[in-house]
Amino acid sequence: LSKLDVYDSMASNSGLNFIKSLVPECLILCLVPSKTDIETRLIHEERRELRGNAALISTGLKLQESQLLLASQIWCQKKHQTKDQKLDILRRKQRLDIKIDTFNNKIRALFSNDSDDFDGSSVSEPEISGDLLDDSDYKDDPFASNDTDAQIPKTPIFLPSSLGLGMVNRAGLQHLISTEIELRQGQINDTLHELRITLGKKSVSYRKNIRTSKTQATKRPAWDRVSSLNMQVLHQARIYTIARQARINLMAPPDILKPYEELKKDHLKVETTVINSSVRGQRHVHL
Repeated sequence: LSKLDVYDSMASNSGLNFIKSLVPECLILCLVPSKTDIETRLIHEERRELRGNAALISTGLKLQESQLLLASQIWCQKKHQTKDQKLDILRRKQRLDIKIDTFNNKIRALFSNDSDDFDGSSVSEPEISGDLLDDSDYKDDPFASNDTDAQIPKTPIFLPSSLGLGMVNRAGLQHLISTEIELRQGQINDTLHELRITLGKKSVSYRKNIRTSKTQATKRPAWDRVSSLNMQVLHQARIYTIARQARINLMAPPDILKPYEELKKDHLKVETTVINSSVRGQRHVHL
């Protein structure tokens, strides 16, 4: 039984039906455009005077994902963080801040008439619904901590969805809005695919590792694996939610927004039974 079959079988028994129903078989068959596909098309379609804008917005999305990932890793280490780990985090945060400053300066150059507004106060931070965390598997929120505020990356990123439609329209940069909307769709497609795979891995991990662990020596690494997968799920869920909200902020057309529903905690739950007993031909299948 292939991994793909396992994930499909698991999806039929869990909240992953939501993710599967968004773009039914297309995610698996790679028929929906990825962020890379969309960026490639946008670059080919760019007029000479707009050259480089698609790549610039794509860079901003990557920086935002890096911020979320670093924050999650900080949270994972917060209870038992060594001095070397703390130094490594500080170095990574510094490198990330430098990249964000470089990106923000390029965006600021496009808004030459409104350069005074780029003090960070006009940039809206993406918000995540707490509903995603109302579950025992995801009770630790890496963005709700007070004791690690000094390490959590909070440098604002000047994306059109963060700056607001008013500022973008005043600068006559409406093309940046459509560019981010399209790139966000590719980001959402990629994230749904990764989320589906990660939830599948979590279901298999419960069945293959947790249930078969009989001693403390085997249980601890098994639960560490599940905890790591939980953080991956939370990270991917946050990217999906931020990308979806960004397109709402940019007033994307309803027909584009409609297929991508709000992600809820029930969608992140998995069943540990990955083989449906009613399906024929599974008699000799072992996981």
